[in-house]
Amino acid sequence: MREYPDVLDASRFREALNYYTPAEAANADFGSDVDAFKEITRNAVTQNYYADVSGGTEHGKYRLSGGYQNQNGIIIGSQLKKYTANFTGNFRFLESRRLGLISPYFSHR
Repeated sequence: MREYPDVLDASRFREALNYYTPAEAANADFGSDVDAFKEITRNAVTQNYYADVSGGTEHGKYRLSGGYQNQNGIIIGSQLKKYTANFTGNFRFLESRRLGLISPYFSHR
């Protein structure tokens, strides 16, 4: 992340807890002074790969395409992987008749 939100640092957070909830703050374990945003965020990288093949004759045309996307989220442990495939065809099987096909496929995790 380029810019982090403006939040209380650890010492100011402890002061706020003592001020607003003194009974709970007296027995609390506040841990160490850690910047939580810097601990859980990262610079994310995205990878995209696509390929397609097309062709045909006077009797039919086709196009087959596929793709892969790997996208890391800015929160550590978040990620999206997506696979796509698509087939499109247009075929003439009689002089006056045509058949068109579209078959998409999507998968993500």
